[in-house]
Amino acid sequence: MIILDETFRNWHSRFLQQMAWTEQARDYTYRRVGFATKEHLLEIGCGTGALLHEVWKRFILPRVNSGKRCKLDAIDKDSGMVQKARETMKKAGNEVKIHVGNALSLPHGNSSFDVVFCQYFMLWNQDHIKKKIVDEVYRVLAPGGWFACLGEPDYISAVDKPHGHTLMLIKRSLERAGADLEAGAKLEDLMAPFTRVRIGSASKPWTASEWAEHFDDEWAFLERIMAGGGVDPSKMQAMKRSEQQAIKDGTKESYFPLVYAMGRKSF
Repeated sequence: MIILDETFRNWHSRFLQQMAWTEQARDYTYRRVGFATKEHLLEIGCGTGALLHEVWKRFILPRVNSGKRCKLDAIDKDSGMVQKARETMKKAGNEVKIHVGNALSLPHGNSSFDVVFCQYFMLWNQDHIKKKIVDEVYRVLAPGGWFACLGEPDYISAVDKPHGHTLMLIKRSLERAGADLEAGAKLEDLMAPFTRVRIGSASKPWTASEWAEHFDDEWAFLERIMAGGGVDPSKMQAMKRSEQQAIKDGTKESYFPLVYAMGRKSF
């Protein structure tokens, strides 16, 4: 059965948008880690398959077409997301395997992968869970293999002008949904088991002009977050009008830090 539910279409669109924000950081990480030369890769928390499809198309498919051995695995604990990811990857062959699974107990043997990667995944795991996930990642990585976090937000350091009311309610809503608002800031500590660690930022400020261009899509997503967090609809409408006025006045400005990190397992 092909998933056509609006929820999954919304999430897939959002994941693609997030990828647009982290494109430069991903390109740097891909080159630094050497995605194009790796034989066996794993994505944890693959969601709807947005990032998975990019990695397959850019790095896996060319190698397979040239007769080289290469495999791409992915897991997500949400069966609906896995089904959507399989739909996204329907043109892929046997070189791609997508499973329902938990990153706390990866269904793979020791030293199985050259690269394990994720994006906006640590955001949805608390500290004690993150550490166990990193232990599992380390276990399944081959000596010399890389762990790459391609983008995690740091909402604690975010700036939203001129009011900040929307950001405050977004933070509350995300926390209620189980998000770790400091996920990006914590990547350095998570990379402690690895060598050759690189950490950087994929962030840039949004001025009123960027907000004007993307407001409808952004606000639709923010409304879904706040509605899930129990924010009163009338309050959301009042905030929407306030944000639109700030954009019109040219005073709207935001900065949402996105942090990326990579590290290598010792030989």
